[in-house]
Amino acid sequence: MIPSRFSGMLKPDFVIPFKKTKDEAVAALKDFYKGKRLLPKAFTANNRVEAIQAMYVPFWLFDSDVTASAEFRAETDTVYDTSDETVTETSVYRCDRQGTMCFQRIPVDGSQKMDDTYMESIEPYDYGDMTAFSSAYLTGCLADKYDVDAEAAVPRADERVRQSALGVLEGTVEGYDRVELKDDVISKNEGAVSYAMAPVWILTTRYQDQPYTFMMNGQTDKMVGSLPYDKQKANLYWAGSALILTTIFYFIAKWFM
Repeated sequence: MIPSRFSGMLKPDFVIPFKKTKDEAVAALKDFYKGKRLLPKAFTANNRVEAIQAMYVPFWLFDSDVTASAEFRAETDTVYDTSDETVTETSVYRCDRQGTMCFQRIPVDGSQKMDDTYMESIEPYDYGDMTAFSSAYLTGCLADKYDVDAEAAVPRADERVRQSALGVLEGTVEGYDRVELKDDVISKNEGAVSYAMAPVWILTTRYQDQPYTFMMNGQTDKMVGSLPYDKQKANLYWAGSALILTTIFYFIAKWFM
């Protein structure tokens, strides 16, 4: 990895160094398999890591101050018995909420080749370890240049801010049985944007000639990826569940007959 890799493009402002080693990534993948009851036995017994690579992925980090307002519909049920029936009364409330919030370093990956859902799934990163960029950190690693510029990444950052802001407002609507968002308005002030490189371990395995790719946060060891499943096990699982439910309903019916 040499500095000219970034020629003609912005040099990153920050880098989050790797904390997890190659061996730790392989161990984390084995742990990821545990508890997955529908995994084929042959997959777990014969699975080998076909390829593993440390990679620095480009991220845009957005700061923004927002004013958010939202209208929620809240409901509370009251249940009581009369002489011949059980009555449920539902009280409906309109709850308006508004607040100002400050968001710092909302991440959006800047690589089209990296799956956005995977990248968001291995978050969060601890920005306390983030340091000024130096190409020395990239030695022995792949490093991708951004091909999604900051302007193109803004809509995704805005949607993440919106969901976070509405989550904060909804969290204040307490004491009800149900809460539903009816309307919202989010006003944003433009803030700073930084360009950072984040560590990711990419692991590839193969099963029945099909590759399976996993991504692990190179700082925290959080792992994501898709796994095969045993169709026979799945059928037995659902058949067993159906039998249990049928037995329960049978005894309930017998109880009230």
